[in-house]
Amino acid sequence: MEYLALYRKYRPIRFSDISGQDNIVKIIHNSIVNNKISHAYLLCGPRGTGKTTMAKLIARMVNCENLIDGEPCGKCNSCLSINNNSNDDIIEMDAASNNGVDEIREIRDKVNLVPSISKYKVYIIDEVHMLSTGAFNALLKTLEEPPKHVIFILATTEEQKIPLTIASRCQKYNFTKLTVDNIVKRLKEIVMAEKLTVNDEVLTEIARFSDGGMRDAINMLDQLVSSVSGEITINNVYEINGILSFTDICDFLIMLSDGNLSNILNFVDKMESGGKDLVKLLEEMLLIIKDVLIFKNCPDLIVDNLKKPNIQKLGDLYNEEFIYYFVNSVDELIGKIKFSSHPTVLVQVFFVNLVNYYKNLNDRLGNKIISGKYFPEIIEEKNQTIEEKNYFPGNNDEKKSKTVENNKLSDDVKKIRINNALAMADKKFLLNLKKIWNSVGEYLLDKNFGVIAGLLNDTIPVVASEEVLILVSENNSVISRLNEFNADVSLFLKKFFNLEYKVAVINNVEWDNEKKKFVENKKNNIKYRVISEDSCDKNKVSLSDESKKSVNDDVNNLINIIGDDIIEYM
Repeated sequence: MEYLALYRKYRPIRFSDISGQDNIVKIIHNSIVNNKISHAYLLCGPRGTGKTTMAKLIARMVNCENLIDGEPCGKCNSCLSINNNSNDDIIEMDAASNNGVDEIREIRDKVNLVPSISKYKVYIIDEVHMLSTGAFNALLKTLEEPPKHVIFILATTEEQKIPLTIASRCQKYNFTKLTVDNIVKRLKEIVMAEKLTVNDEVLTEIARFSDGGMRDAINMLDQLVSSVSGEITINNVYEINGILSFTDICDFLIMLSDGNLSNILNFVDKMESGGKDLVKLLEEMLLIIKDVLIFKNCPDLIVDNLKKPNIQKLGDLYNEEFIYYFVNSVDELIGKIKFSSHPTVLVQVFFVNLVNYYKNLNDRLGNKIISGKYFPEIIEEKNQTIEEKNYFPGNNDEKKSKTVENNKLSDDVKKIRINNALAMADKKFLLNLKKIWNSVGEYLLDKNFGVIAGLLNDTIPVVASEEVLILVSENNSVISRLNEFNADVSLFLKKFFNLEYKVAVINNVEWDNEKKKFVENKKNNIKYRVISEDSCDKNKVSLSDESKKSVNDDVNNLINIIGDDIIEYM
């Protein structure tokens, strides 16, 4: 006897057998029982969620001669012929391979013919979004006013490609991905019927890998049954999916933190040579890293005690900044791999970059010295952090951080800071700061400082000293908000870069004026002196006479402070 695939053998023949689409089943079933049958149905949703099964059940039920408790009897001529695939009144068409105008015209020409043995002639068009524009136009009039004995059932996985003129003439139902519990329940029924020995852990992994598709899950079970002699284990599931076990992936993620590139690249090579799916590996890593993030924020949500030790260990190794970077980078990499002829190279380069990013991140958060004396070592321990703010800058939350007072920068203090920055400026500080300034954008997803990072990402440092920093931006709105939340800016620089800075933010025009003023003062042998912010007295924001210097020496000093671009003002 010819072998019948399990998904075909156990395709539901009753509405009550359909899993996970309870609302749709209820609505369609009741409408047919109450003789409120639509002339056209549009079934939308991901693959393997029951669209074609529903279409067949509608065709079966509307033509059954003797419904029993609202379900097809399975014994009348119509039911028997449908079961045997010999009912000429049920016409199934795959629009993927029959998408031209001629095929639809043939339907239009035959639609007026009365059914041969059934009450209704039912046209089931699968993957209907594949029809050409001409075919849709040919279908339009027939779909709008079909004969009373005709029902159209259209199924698609890409609803957005269906013309509105077609969709508006149908009753539309959106099928959703099935839950793991729904799939496991159905798999258990099949396992019992087939008298198989498969434990719940295996069925759960099958359901998880199927991504909400019942057909994929049943096919996976079918493949396992066909290829494995004896009891099916969890490792068999990993093998047929070309993926590693949860523990193996966790071990690899731990290996990343060690930074041994040789071991990491060898691992990727073995993955490829062993026939493993690199995309699935990355997708599984994403799920695990997601669990790590959840564990760090809500430990009680990770209820699987077998997985918790590995998740906790990864949580100790990776902070949230690295997790955000990892998720975004992996998601981007998966998109590239699908269109690349060298996926292994992309993956290897990605992991090299990831290891380097992790090292650099640890250097910053580990309070290590950067560029010698110009970035003093911070005495605090690696895991010691400043008290964080409990509100997002600029939102409607009225709470204020206990550590931040007088957040907004006054005009007087801004003038003092500009003066002090120019008085103490050192070009080496500025150059070193510019090297790490691009890293500001890496904190856009930080839950406490993301807004500040976004604003700072639109600025350029122009003067830096040990204590004071001048930033320039073209966007006046950015300048206003940064000066409004000035203390938060200092907190951000302290937390992520270990820099104790008082900051002033100005626009390009102000900066040009300050440079011109600086040159003019130098020509007049006037030197800037440091002024205390405590006074905040405008009269004290002034310049005083110092030792005489030549103009050329002064200009050279200026170049050393803010760069060669100042020469244009001479």
